[in-house]
Amino acid sequence: MQRVRMLVVAMIAVPVLLPAQAPTPANCTKDANDRFNRTYQAARDSAALPGGKKVDLVVLVATRAADTKACAMQFSVAATSGAGLLPLAILYSSIGMDSLAAAAVDKRLAESNLNETDRASALVAKIGTLTKPDTLVVARAEPYMTQLDAMSGAVMTQKIDAHSRLNSEYRYLDVNERIRHHSLAIINLTRSIQALPMTSRDPAGIRSYTILSAYSNLAEVYGDFGQSDSAVAMLRQAMVDHPEIPTSDADNYLKSGLERYALIGKPSIPLEAGHWLNAPPTTKTMDGNGKVTVIEFTAHWCIPCRNSYPAMTAMADKFGKQGVQFVFATQFYG
Repeated sequence: MQRVRMLVVAMIAVPVLLPAQAPTPANCTKDANDRFNRTYQAARDSAALPGGKKVDLVVLVATRAADTKACAMQFSVAATSGAGLLPLAILYSSIGMDSLAAAAVDKRLAESNLNETDRASALVAKIGTLTKPDTLVVARAEPYMTQLDAMSGAVMTQKIDAHSRLNSEYRYLDVNERIRHHSLAIINLTRSIQALPMTSRDPAGIRSYTILSAYSNLAEVYGDFGQSDSAVAMLRQAMVDHPEIPTSDADNYLKSGLERYALIGKPSIPLEAGHWLNAPPTTKTMDGNGKVTVIEFTAHWCIPCRNSYPAMTAMADKFGKQGVQFVFATQFYG
């Protein structure tokens, strides 16, 4: 009988070391956020145990910022070129290195081989570096916006993005003429997109917030000039122009404005607050009692609010003697 020899081969698993992935500016932020989320969740789980310590969010946020900054130090504007410059600018901006962010964007804009889409994205980034809470600084972004507006309809998404950034900043600074300009630009651009066939639209679309805030901001400009009917009409026009926007989004961004304008001409309700300054210690409410009452909603971090204080104080000195009441409404922070 012939014997059959069997050869048994043992398969031994040998670990293969893959080359480490080179870090990128985008990964710096992602990795720091991932570590933050893991640490935060672990800290919350620990805090829920008997005797657990309260989560120190300040320390976790500071650690994330330090991690991101340490990663950013691996890169430089000088050693980066092409498509890597804008992600690097975003990284620098996220950790407050604004001068380096601007340098990265300027280098990208100076490159001679940019197609229209790349140049439009670089212009949006440049405008982003100039959208600061300073009227003089943000005004320096306008020439770049003009360049972007002069481009073709192929970069409408970038145009809307840039107008939205400027619109938000001017709203914070309370510059009505520029709010009106950029709101109308967004409204007209989004109407143009609505007129395109579905196959020609950007599949990513435009965020509901970007569209609705343009209508809401423009309505506020009308309201500032006492044109409440025009303000209401503008808010309602938003859903006529954009029926594709979910009703829940419309309620979030438009409903409160419509409710505020509906109060015009109606008796005011008493003002209630737990703490009052410059009023008797027992004060809990303030009734209008038929008096004209000027209310400013304010906060310590609001620059335009602080800028309004001298004028508001002067009006209170002048008209308070005639029975006009002036109230600043705020809340405790920190």
